[in-house]
Amino acid sequence: MEEKRRFHRIPFQSECRVSCGERVWIGELLDISLRGVLFRLSKTVLLDKGSLCFVDIALVGADIHLQFESELVHQQGELHGFRFLSENLETLTHLRRLLELNSGEDESTRHEIEVWLEG
Repeated sequence: MEEKRRFHRIPFQSECRVSCGERVWIGELLDISLRGVLFRLSKTVLLDKGSLCFVDIALVGADIHLQFESELVHQQGELHGFRFLSENLETLTHLRRLLELNSGEDESTRHEIEVWLEG
């Protein structure tokens, strides 16, 4: 099967919080990219594909939170994939650095950011 991803996923574990309206779930971040995330949410989550949610990722060992407006793009059991719709500059800066440090590929991350900015 041909890989269609334009943005590399980086395995990364951290606590996450997903809120949709008044509903809030705590879960585990499994991987992250410049465009989205994959979480494991252990509680039963009844969300429809396309649901708009707010994602908050707490970085372990730092007082840093990555915060995104997101859309649920796929769900399979406890696994939930969200596509980022918007973020603030501080979150984007921290995300870029996190991807560079954990991929070891600064140039690849820079190229992905250029593609993301064009898209």
